[in-house]
Amino acid sequence: MLSFWKSFAIPGTGEKGYVDLKIKLDFKGGHSSTPPEHTAIGLIGKVIVEIEEHEFESYFTEVNPTYWQYVCLAEHSVDLDEALKKDILTSQFDPEANKRVREFIKSDRKTRYGVMTTQALDLIDGGSKTNALPEFVELTINNRVIIEESLEDVKQKYIQDVLKVANKFNIGVNYVSDKGEKEIIKTPEVGDDKDTEDYQGEFTIEILNYGPVAPLTPTNDTQWSIFAGTIRHVYEELVWPEKYLTSSIESNSDSSHDQDNNKPSIVVSPGLGSGNTDTKLYWNLTNHIYRYRPGEISSVNSNAHGINEYIKFDSHLQIIVFIIELINGFEEFDEFA
Repeated sequence: MLSFWKSFAIPGTGEKGYVDLKIKLDFKGGHSSTPPEHTAIGLIGKVIVEIEEHEFESYFTEVNPTYWQYVCLAEHSVDLDEALKKDILTSQFDPEANKRVREFIKSDRKTRYGVMTTQALDLIDGGSKTNALPEFVELTINNRVIIEESLEDVKQKYIQDVLKVANKFNIGVNYVSDKGEKEIIKTPEVGDDKDTEDYQGEFTIEILNYGPVAPLTPTNDTQWSIFAGTIRHVYEELVWPEKYLTSSIESNSDSSHDQDNNKPSIVVSPGLGSGNTDTKLYWNLTNHIYRYRPGEISSVNSNAHGINEYIKFDSHLQIIVFIIELINGFEEFDEFA
């Protein structure tokens, strides 16, 4: 009995939105010899706990390329659990199946953010010296916003997180939009004047950078067919012919298997880019944007943006071959020549 497999290529046909924000706390200072029960740093610490224990919602809907990625997996995988396969294919009309699929995707850090907004607490700054209570602390958070959500959803999430601490300790809360517009969310009952003895402090949630969710790339037209076909051609016929072509010939000689479904092949599926790219500069030029880098290792596994970022040499060659083949593929069609 021959062994058959499917490999998946998942170019990004969508891209998350982007939000950087700061949560700042202005607080009463003083000498460290007579500290309050919670310093400004301690209060920001409580906000951090609220934020990390309160994740964003997860979604598994047809507007997100992640959904179609898993539909392709359910339809083409030869070893996917049958119960999971059924849940994926019935998820849009069975809420419990939808929930089980979301929990499955969320169980792995490499896949979970295809169905939810991220929150990365990246920077914190506060205090000036050991004998003075900190009067100002700020926390900077990076978010990659899922297709089903918006800046307003991000705003409301962090307002609720901050309010849990602000309400307990009678601290004011403000919101500053990406356009610099200030909104007072909560005014403390007493102590709103920083120069008075009973000043309680003030949180400010400030949007630093905002980028909307990218337009989706069509996946049911000629452009997609050429792009996906080029991926299959390069990897099935040029890069790994011994894996795909040889095995396909063997499978065609085995009449006990369905030829289309069982022969080894690469399935090209829509996907959602978990990071952000410079494609926003091209949104007004074309809606056929594919976020895809050929190669044997993904960028998130190659120390991207860090020390010793690298690419395999074979992957470098595959990128060159892919681009040449893609250009040749489009030149064969008069409408793109």
